[in-house]
Amino acid sequence: MNFSFLIQARMGSTRYPGKALEKIYMDNTLIDVVYQRVMQANYTDKFNVVVLTTNNRKDDKLVEYLESKQILYFRGDEENVYKRFKDYLESVSLRPDYFFRICSDNPFIEPEFLDDLSNIILHGDDSHDYFSHKDFDGTPSILTHYGLFAELIKTESFLNADKLVDNDYYRQHVTPVLYKSGNFNTEFIEMDSSLRDKTIRLTFDTEEDLSLVKSILSELNGINFNFKEVVSVLEKHPEYTAKMKESIERNAK
Repeated sequence: MNFSFLIQARMGSTRYPGKALEKIYMDNTLIDVVYQRVMQANYTDKFNVVVLTTNNRKDDKLVEYLESKQILYFRGDEENVYKRFKDYLESVSLRPDYFFRICSDNPFIEPEFLDDLSNIILHGDDSHDYFSHKDFDGTPSILTHYGLFAELIKTESFLNADKLVDNDYYRQHVTPVLYKSGNFNTEFIEMDSSLRDKTIRLTFDTEEDLSLVKSILSELNGINFNFKEVVSVLEKHPEYTAKMKESIERNAK
């Protein structure tokens, strides 16, 4: 059984262009932190963690940076992100049995939650096509604002979904065809009870988010932490969650 960990990233963000290379903790950029956090999970190595970026010239700078860090990358379609993932998976000689889709605007991505998903497979469950966590009301984590979670997808099922990817929503958001179309088997793990606070929002989309991300990482004094330490910081700083609540209300999914 083998996994790939695919980090979706580009420089052309609408709300914060160039954020992938924005420094968020000392000399560490956003993409550095996400990559290093993912590398803390089990079953990762420098060969199966890959940044999937675009063919747009705007991403030349990101590619140069990744090359300088010896981080693997793949360039593909900018708008049809499903195709970008599909083209990557079809291009590799050793195709993974399963792959993680990880968003690069989540610097607090939790390695333990990646391991939760890997362990489902390693304990013998090969009957599902899509795995992730869910909120306490049943909402898939990808549709929440926590910024701690990833998705795990069976490669064969993903490639077979191609004929169903027939609208821009499916093309741009990659995985809804798997958990919304009704054609695939899904498995969801309930989030840890410490995350019941609906005001937790740990994604980086705006300049205001940048300030908050920097403050939290400074409190954590590094990038080797677990989600419970993040929750502890938020409990000590209600002003952080107040800002998060404002952002959630402005950017409701």
